[in-house]
Amino acid sequence: MAEKTSRLEYLDFLKGFAIFLVVMGHFLAWTFPPEVDRGYYPMLVKNAIYTFHMPLFFFVSGYLVDFKKKEWRFKTGLTLIWRRIVTLLLPGFAFFLLLFARTGALYYEWFLKVLFEMCLVFALTKVFCHYVMKKVPLEMVVHAVVVGLLFFAKSKVSGTFFSETLSFSSFCNSYPYFLLGYVYCKFGWNEYVMSKKWIYSLCLILWGVIFFVAKDFSIPGSKYILAVSAIVACVKLSQDLNYEKKSLVVKKMIQWGKISLAIYLVSPMIIPWFPELGLYFIKADAYEPFGNVTHSAHITTVFLQVVAGVAISTYVCVICAMIRKIVSRSPVLNLVFFGERSNVKANG
Repeated sequence: MAEKTSRLEYLDFLKGFAIFLVVMGHFLAWTFPPEVDRGYYPMLVKNAIYTFHMPLFFFVSGYLVDFKKKEWRFKTGLTLIWRRIVTLLLPGFAFFLLLFARTGALYYEWFLKVLFEMCLVFALTKVFCHYVMKKVPLEMVVHAVVVGLLFFAKSKVSGTFFSETLSFSSFCNSYPYFLLGYVYCKFGWNEYVMSKKWIYSLCLILWGVIFFVAKDFSIPGSKYILAVSAIVACVKLSQDLNYEKKSLVVKKMIQWGKISLAIYLVSPMIIPWFPELGLYFIKADAYEPFGNVTHSAHITTVFLQVVAGVAISTYVCVICAMIRKIVSRSPVLNLVFFGERSNVKANG
C-alpha cells in the first residue's frame, strides 16, 4: 500500500471516528430531561467523549494544513484563507439562516468560526516566518509566542462581546491542538508512533488515570494531557488498521470522514427528534426517582448509553450522508451548504 494513500485513509478514518463521536456526544448530552441531575457519573460516556473529540478534529486539520509542504508566500496564505471562507464560513452562514428561519435563534456554529480563525492565524504566522526567518527552530519559537499572546489576550477580553462573538476563548484553548497536528506532520512523528508498540498502551493508561482519578480536572494542564493522550492513541489505532482489507466499520468511518462537515452541520437538526432516553437509563439502573438522582456510576446506565449512542449515531450519520448526497446533486446548493465547489459523488 502506497504511503500517501495510507496516510490519507487513516486521516479520513480519524475524521470519521471524530464526527461519529460528535454525533454520539450530542445525542447523550441532549438525551436527559432538564430536571434530571446531570452529574459527572450519570453523564460518564458523554464526558469521556468530550475529553478529546473536538481536539481530534483540530489535530487532523492542523496535520493537513501543510500536508504538501507548501512555500508560504502571500499568495499561499490568501489562497488558504479564501478556501476556508468558502468551505467553513459560507456553509456556517447558510445554516445560520436556516436555523433562524426555523426557530428565530441567532446561533452560528462555533466550530466553524474557530477553525477559520485557526487557519487565519496560522497562515499569517507562516507568511511572516517565510519572509522574516527561514530556520525551522525560529518558526517554532514564533508559533509558541503567538500561542502565548493569544492566551494573554484571552485573559484580557474574556466575557466581552468581542470574545463571545468570535468564540475567542474556544479558539485560544483549541489552537494548540491545531499546531500539534501541524508539528506532528512537519517533523514526521507519524513514523515514530507507528514503530512504537508501547505508545498505545501508555496513552490509554494515562487517559484513564486522569479521567477517572482527577475527574474534576483540577490538575494544571490535565485537560490537555487527556486530549493529547487520547489523540495519540486514536492516531496509533488508525495507523494499525488494515486498509487493504477494510471491514464495514472502517469503510463507513472513512466515508463519513470525507463528509464530516456535512454530518456536523446536518446532525443537530436530526438528533432532537429522538426521545430523551436519559430518564429510562437511570430508572433501568435502579436509581432513586429522578428527583433524587445519585452520582453513583452503574454498569447498566453506561451500557445503555453506549448501545443507544452507537445505534442512534450510526442511524443519524447514515441519514446525514443521504441528505448530503441529495443536496450534492445541485452544484449551487452543494457550494452554499457544504462549501464544495463541484458536484462530486457523495460518499456514505
